[in-house]
Amino acid sequence: MFDIGLNFVNIGEKALDSYNQALAIQREVKDRSGGALTLNHLAYLEYKRGNEDLALANIQKAIAIQEQMWTAIGKYSPSPI
Repeated sequence: MFDIGLNFVNIGEKALDSYNQALAIQREVKDRSGGALTLNHLAYLEYKRGNEDLALANIQKAIAIQEQMWTAIGKYSPSPI
């Protein structure tokens, strides 16, 4: 579903619908990696639509999921940027 969303980025609402459907499915099947990727795509879409606060919120959610996954497998070590 998120690949379909990428194809609709310029269309707007269809992309948003596709991403939200993908995110719901990913949450249902506990696909955290896919969910983080979809949140990243949602962030890009919202940024392109001028919704910078929502884009930032989605990026932060994606990062939090990725950090939780790395912590769960004992591999997370925040790198200094």
